[in-house]
Amino acid sequence: MSKLKAIALSSLFGLLLSRLAFTQSSRMSTSNNVVDTLNKAAEANDLEGIRTYSKQVALLFVADYTDRAYVRLFADRLNEAEVMARHGERALVSEEQIANSFNDIMKRVGAPGSLRTNPETVHRYRNAILQGGNATRLISVKSNGHNSNPAEAVFLLYLLIFNNAAFNNAIPTGQTPVSNPHITLIQHQKSDPNVRNLLSTYSKSHSKSELSGLFNTVANELNF
Repeated sequence: MSKLKAIALSSLFGLLLSRLAFTQSSRMSTSNNVVDTLNKAAEANDLEGIRTYSKQVALLFVADYTDRAYVRLFADRLNEAEVMARHGERALVSEEQIANSFNDIMKRVGAPGSLRTNPETVHRYRNAILQGGNATRLISVKSNGHNSNPAEAVFLLYLLIFNNAAFNNAIPTGQTPVSNPHITLIQHQKSDPNVRNLLSTYSKSHSKSELSGLFNTVANELNF
């Protein structure tokens, strides 16, 4: 975990900080606690509360790979989009956009073709989180169907990265849905490289402007 993220998360996540060590043994409990924290933050309807929620999501998504200044810029962009979406002043983000954005990230960091996702997998992630009963404000699938709010979309990208793009890895509820022959889910093998390691390697071997370009592309693809 980067020093920047450790400092920033201490004020936003409090007790969660000690549980954000990304290890195989703690992956499930970490996901659960992150979901709980973000769901509580997503309940906010006032401008300051939405800003805090947007910062939390931005920290999860970019703080390990960029500097403090860029985290602020990304959080500001996300906050503006989240406020506008909640007021019906901008389009929501489709599951197809989320899948395409993740796949573009994978291409940029040199991930093998096996590390890709699709809209169906994104949709199942959203439903799986809701099955836990603790993310009714964070995940808007019941009200928005196959679309999501901007901060939710960025969180889903984080979740795909955290779980190596695959639905068969750890998910917040730990539940595997009943298989549906009409739905194709992306599933991967243990031999696939770790997505977070690929992103970390990319961040260490590329300039700040190139890293900003990577995440600016994500924001553009999600229309914020």
